[in-house]
Amino acid sequence: MMKDKALEDLFLAQRPIFQDQDEFMNRLSSRLEAVDYILR
Repeated sequence: MMKDKALEDLFLAQRPIFQDQDEFMNRLSSRLEAVDYILR
């Protein structure tokens, strides 16, 4: 499989700052539930 260097660099450049662990987990759970709903 070939790597897409531009895409890899884009993801590596994103360094989100998580100041509130609970808020992060709530958002992550919400997004994962949305993906799960779509994939059903």
